[in-house]
Amino acid sequence: MEYAPEYSKQEKWTRVCLYSLLGLLLIMGHRLWFNPLIEDFANRPHCYQFAGLNGADYFWQIILVGIPVLVLIPMLFTLVPMAIRGLVQGRFPPEGEKVYKPTLVVRGYKAYVKPVLYLTITAACVLLIWWGQQQAAIMPALDSDKLDPSLCQPDTRSIQIG
Repeated sequence: MEYAPEYSKQEKWTRVCLYSLLGLLLIMGHRLWFNPLIEDFANRPHCYQFAGLNGADYFWQIILVGIPVLVLIPMLFTLVPMAIRGLVQGRFPPEGEKVYKPTLVVRGYKAYVKPVLYLTITAACVLLIWWGQQQAAIMPALDSDKLDPSLCQPDTRSIQIG
């Protein structure tokens, strides 16, 4: 029976503290910045500019495609490389991958379950993005005549990207 290499106690403590801090920062950023921004954008899309393009023109693409892309990007850097290494090596966790607790290295057909699951989740996210693009294309355009320009005051927040 082969066990995957474990993190030392100091490595575990350091990683848990760093990930907890990162998680706390992400939660605070979401609650204080991202969620209010999305709510405001949903109420006043014509007040926002993205790369010089009006937010009202691309409202559905941003909502139905942009947000799933934000979920896909971290998965591409974490889950996919591990899954590919696991499939190529025929073992899970892959060689050189450290773990937090004693973990048996699984070989054979059982070793393919988690990597295939990780790749399936990633593929489902890509399909969600594709589906969102299809839905955004058939959604009704926002009528800019009905959008009140007085909502866009000079002192309000505006995103200038690009």
